[in-house]
Amino acid sequence: MLEKENGFLPYKYRDLKIYGSLEWLADGKKKYRRVFDRAETNHIYCELSFFNKLFDREDWEINVTLKAYALETDGSRRELTNHNVVKRVSKDMPIAHVHHFYGNRQPRYFKSGAYEWEAFIDNKLVATQPFWIEDVGLVTEDNNPFFGIEALKLYEGPNRNM
Repeated sequence: MLEKENGFLPYKYRDLKIYGSLEWLADGKKKYRRVFDRAETNHIYCELSFFNKLFDREDWEINVTLKAYALETDGSRRELTNHNVVKRVSKDMPIAHVHHFYGNRQPRYFKSGAYEWEAFIDNKLVATQPFWIEDVGLVTEDNNPFFGIEALKLYEGPNRNM
């Protein structure tokens, strides 16, 4: 690839997203978020996406590294996973995606605290995305650990659209 040798980057970073479930929503979308509860989380997934600047022109390969860290209270970081993959980017792909996960089948595997994913393309850091694990408890039909409704009052507004 002549363009890559002349300093041309065949990609443009798009996003680094985090999700906690492989369940798909409507239109093939995932439920991306950055705050999770210990009770619901045993794996955390990340998705790096980038635009293919050589779309419709040629196939090419890229070296991607995805790393996850636990952020310690003393300010240090402990590496959890370091996943390196050579991704073949087809000329038919306008946007390329690379996925990875970290975790364990054991429930409540993650401790509460701060974490982050980092994405590298060709050994260059392109994105850092923080996420948090809380230990509050799950919201259910009978229990909401975030708040409790003590009273509810309804008032009539000046018109039907209020």
